[in-house]
Amino acid sequence: MAFNPLKDPDLIKTGAVNLIRLAFDEGQTVDVPPVPFPVNTDPPQTRWIGGVLYPVKDVEGRVLEVVTVHNDITETKRAEEAMLTLNHTLEERVALRTAELEAARKELNEALLAERELGELKSRFVGMVSHEFRTPLGVTMSAVEVIRHYDEKLSADKRRELCDDIYSATRNMASLMEHVLLLGRVEAGKLGFKPMPLNLVGLIQKIVDEQQSISESRCPIYIETEGELDGAVGDEALIRHILGNLISNAVKYSPTGERVTVRIERKGVSAICSIADRGIGIPEKDQEHLFESFNRASNVGDIPGTGLGLVIVKRCVEFHGGSITLVSAAGQGTTFTVVLPVFETNADDLSSLTLGEHI
Repeated sequence: MAFNPLKDPDLIKTGAVNLIRLAFDEGQTVDVPPVPFPVNTDPPQTRWIGGVLYPVKDVEGRVLEVVTVHNDITETKRAEEAMLTLNHTLEERVALRTAELEAARKELNEALLAERELGELKSRFVGMVSHEFRTPLGVTMSAVEVIRHYDEKLSADKRRELCDDIYSATRNMASLMEHVLLLGRVEAGKLGFKPMPLNLVGLIQKIVDEQQSISESRCPIYIETEGELDGAVGDEALIRHILGNLISNAVKYSPTGERVTVRIERKGVSAICSIADRGIGIPEKDQEHLFESFNRASNVGDIPGTGLGLVIVKRCVEFHGGSITLVSAAGQGTTFTVVLPVFETNADDLSSLTLGEHI
């Protein structure tokens, strides 16, 4: 069968037939760019073939035949495609390597930042321990030396005063170690979580009574309640850490005799507990880092503290799936607000929570 380029479906598909027709119908010399063209070889293959069409005319200008000089650029095309494939592969490798380097750089920066933060944490820890231990140890050693050398000359009242100093100093050191060990258990995920039904108002009253006893009623503490507070479920030990620390801080950082208010109400499934004082307050610049280990406000002066209490409080709050916020300003007192979803929640639901989900 004769090959008719004007009716070949492949030439029609590529659009080359339109140029070929100019040679046959118009008698124009036409340059046909290379197009993919199937060739009946064994095995069949597609080659890129173009060409220049030269019409041969009679004296009257009629087209007698068309001479075609073919141009087969298949090998060149294959080389270009191979080059494009290679370039694409190289670009992918470069992109992958760039992403790996960026990830490595980010990981290195995070490691350096973590190391820097660890160094700062160690420095704050050493500074805190040296300060918080030096003072009670100094008090204890001084009191013991006085008793050792002047015991027979001391009055009963003086001896009792020295013993009270030793007891107070020892209690402060024990409190420091308890905070450090407790935080270690929290951060290691080893702090037990045992939710159970709670008498929330009764628990708060016990915590307030304990704080009044410890502080020797330094500040009056008032409890305000609103709404129905029965049916709470939570971990009593963790809630003791939360409210005990916040109430203790409110008393510690308030002038003697200033009122501290503990208010609790129910909103939906949550208990909203606020602890408000009229103490020294927290400068705005310090509030951002207040829940970081061994960080204390810049205006605490000689008031003892570990910088761990609020860290533990926040972890215990998060353990319950709750939140903690504060409103404060230097010299204007502080109000901490704790939201704990402890109502209409059974112990099984709460016990399914893990520390990792909240910390």
